[in-house]
Amino acid sequence: MNVKNVTQRILFIVLHLGIQLFSFWITRYITINTYLQVFSYAALSALIATLLHRAWWWIALHGSLPLLGYLLLSFDIPSYVYLILFLILIIFFGTGSLRRAPLFLSGHSAWEKVAEFIPTEAHVLDAGCGFAGLLHYLFMHRPDLKLAGSDLAWMPYLISYFRSYNTSIQIYHKDLWQLNWANYDVIFVFLSPDPMQKVWEKFQAEMKPESWLISYHFSIDNHPPSFTMMTKENHSIYCWKR
Repeated sequence: MNVKNVTQRILFIVLHLGIQLFSFWITRYITINTYLQVFSYAALSALIATLLHRAWWWIALHGSLPLLGYLLLSFDIPSYVYLILFLILIIFFGTGSLRRAPLFLSGHSAWEKVAEFIPTEAHVLDAGCGFAGLLHYLFMHRPDLKLAGSDLAWMPYLISYFRSYNTSIQIYHKDLWQLNWANYDVIFVFLSPDPMQKVWEKFQAEMKPESWLISYHFSIDNHPPSFTMMTKENHSIYCWKR
């Protein structure tokens, strides 16, 4: 990991911790009652995240953390409950955070743009397919495509597998780094900033000339895209041609 990535990660952590700490510091002076203090803390956290143009899930997270913390402190919750919650997170997210490829879900407007862009009769891999939303949209709107997806986390994999059981979509329980990308004409990823350099290296090493790498949201340092699309929400979809 280079110095730039380390700096970005530290600033990212400081920003979100700062939102929570600042909101707590401001609302701790509200002493009318505990409920008002907690709800004010939650509302202010969500408001600051909104003003800083954070993604909707960060706004929801900042607004819910104070409420969740209050609820956890209000009840005598057995310790095994936390273990169960941890196991549920592992089932849904696998080792994504450790591999710097967490579960992110792309939306309908991104699917539309990708469907319009992909070449005719291409073999497409959604590397880290989550619940296979993109693949099923392509299956319905681009019947000429050959579709495949992979996910290492068990729950997304099982949901995708059974959703796709009666379709021609192939779903693999494999790490995206273990798959041979040479078998595909188009690779779609929605990961995080950290692994994008590794994605670029795999793209260059394995994929055929004239093939495409498509990344939702995240670009690659020092490698300008061949083409960039914008969704209705003004989110970027970066496309590189081999």
